[in-house]
Amino acid sequence: MSRIIYLSILLVSIALSGAARSLTPAEVPNVHLQNRTRYVSNPDGILSQAAVDSIDSMFGNVWNETTAEPVAVVISSMDSDYNVDDFATALFDDWKIGKKDKDNGVLILVATDDRRMAIRTGYGVEGILTDGTCGEIRDAAFVYFREGDYDLGVVTAARLVSEILLRPDAREEIMSKYANDATTDDSASEMLHFMLWAGVVALVCLLAWIIMITVTTRDKSEQERYRRLFTVKPVSLFLTFVGLGVPLIAFIICTLMMRHIRDHKRRCPNCDSPMRKLDEVHDNDYLTPAQDLEERLNSIDYDVWLCDNCGEKDVTPYVNRQSSYTECPQCGARTMAMTGNRILSQPTATREGRGERIYSCRNCQHRISKPYTIAKAAAPVVIIPGGGRGFGGGGGFSGGSFGGGMTGGGGASGGW
Repeated sequence: MSRIIYLSILLVSIALSGAARSLTPAEVPNVHLQNRTRYVSNPDGILSQAAVDSIDSMFGNVWNETTAEPVAVVISSMDSDYNVDDFATALFDDWKIGKKDKDNGVLILVATDDRRMAIRTGYGVEGILTDGTCGEIRDAAFVYFREGDYDLGVVTAARLVSEILLRPDAREEIMSKYANDATTDDSASEMLHFMLWAGVVALVCLLAWIIMITVTTRDKSEQERYRRLFTVKPVSLFLTFVGLGVPLIAFIICTLMMRHIRDHKRRCPNCDSPMRKLDEVHDNDYLTPAQDLEERLNSIDYDVWLCDNCGEKDVTPYVNRQSSYTECPQCGARTMAMTGNRILSQPTATREGRGERIYSCRNCQHRISKPYTIAKAAAPVVIIPGGGRGFGGGGGFSGGSFGGGMTGGGGASGGW
């Protein structure tokens, strides 16, 4: 009798050890920490490798294009101390899914033995993935879950979430200023120190660039010297943000030098008398209609110098390189801009599309069209049945981290 009891206990122990154990949020492996290309935690092997690879590809695209951090977790069962909502919220907050400035994280949680699913969103995504939208995505997945097809159910939910996050309006709203996999450790002082030194080095290089331009353009025209100095300004302005404002000194110096070039006193080439620079109101009296239009469009700014002794006039153009207007091949005025964009044929997965952009001149009304090609459409994601090991776990990639996001409990949950 004792042997029978012992054998029964042994068989029960073996059965329990072979069954998937219930997990707490702290026990769910965060695979993104080991491999920055992975976004699916599948500790019980419920999903096939093909499905995991498909979701990783979709979520990786969202991550790269929008900085949002979508994650999928599929387990057999949850610890009995948790319901699906509490489990999803605890896991979301433990992993800090989403960037800390935008809270753009999304968690898809499925517990198959418990027959429960939850979609949890960060604060910044609640307006895009509303509770109602999350409920529709959940219900779309339930159609496949009731048939026992967890691969297609989770992939469907991931695809619907990805499509919404990749919409242009959504992308603009959830795009974070922080880089993907930026550490959440408090290393701000080290970063500030590095940026300060980078700003000093950038300033020295910019000043050397300004000096070189000044020396090499000494014998050039005012327009050429002005144009060459202008190339320094956008670079110094960009480096100002990287270098804690230090390169702004070069930007100011460059601006003052450009102003000096335009305001530098000049003498009349006819009678050698001093010339007078007209203000922006009165210089229009000496411009042609095309030149006046260019000034109003801010494509070219004209300086007009007048000799009060002999009436000699000197009109000097300064092209605005940042203007969208280009030179018209018909009249030569810098008054041509794009006014239309037509799609002639839509792209497919096997063929490029075609379109044309229409350009019109505001001065002479001349119109031209320029054809262009549209890249082939992305091929649909296909799940290969079977569940082979695929890419072998991606061991060659470095680990990543999430960005410190939070959730307010938005989303949807339920059972099938």
